[in-house]
Amino acid sequence: MIYVTSQKGPFKVSGYHDPDSIRPVIVILRPDTWQAATVYRYVDSENFDIVLPPTYKGYAQFCVNSGISGATAPTFALEKDALTTEYESGLTTGLTWKAVPYNFMLATVNVSDITYSATNGVTLSNTSNTTARGLFTIDEISSTAAARSLKKFEVRLRILFDSGQRDDYTMQFKIAER
Repeated sequence: MIYVTSQKGPFKVSGYHDPDSIRPVIVILRPDTWQAATVYRYVDSENFDIVLPPTYKGYAQFCVNSGISGATAPTFALEKDALTTEYESGLTTGLTWKAVPYNFMLATVNVSDITYSATNGVTLSNTSNTTARGLFTIDEISSTAAARSLKKFEVRLRILFDSGQRDDYTMQFKIAER
């Protein structure tokens, strides 16, 4: 699978990469499960919270406006792009969610290990992972690296799940100098 820099959702990598910068990246492999009395945010169309309902039925929920979740989970919509508004004691909590099909990493599966690599002379550091996220830093790209002239590079994650399944994922980064 290839996730380009304009992808929205769990593999979101916004904008172009400045080769003279150091950039930490967090790859969300599984959204957190919805929690009661929690602030969820919508900043803009590329920056918003994503949750899985407490009972997973094939859809993640994308926050479409900021607010605080209620005391109990709402009955989340089960149709693509359908909206769910949270209510508490008959009043809206301000939160609205949009249902988006999701079948990547279920709540019953965890990441055991991730191996990270980059192409075109790009180096990565500070690589680590949790049971649901991958973390790495793109180092400053050397002036002799092929990525500078090609104006792109890829970061590959080889993920080992606790079930023994192994998957490879590739993210493409485009370069633009400031």
